[in-house]
Amino acid sequence: KVSWDGFQARLESEQMDDFLENLEISSARAGDLFHLIDQDGDGLLTLEELVVGGIMLQGPAKAMDLAILCRAIEGSVESLGRQISALQGDVATLRGERPCCCPSTC
Repeated sequence: KVSWDGFQARLESEQMDDFLENLEISSARAGDLFHLIDQDGDGLLTLEELVVGGIMLQGPAKAMDLAILCRAIEGSVESLGRQISALQGDVATLRGERPCCCPSTC
């Protein structure tokens, strides 16, 4: 496993330069790359995370990848909207107010 400090220390190496060049990523974006491919968010990259992340990021985004991302974002936004509405109802109840039946008109 390699930490961000270890990853950063290797940025000047020829191997890392080749790796970033193959991904078409500048060394200035190395921090973004590190955090993006750190799948479990533990601040350490395993060899598997590095290889899989490198493969996934190689080349331009495909329309299918973007469509999947858009669908996931839409689902998240809808879920957040429902959670906000539920919280507004809870707050209204705690205040002793009648909950709004139509949030767009309140």
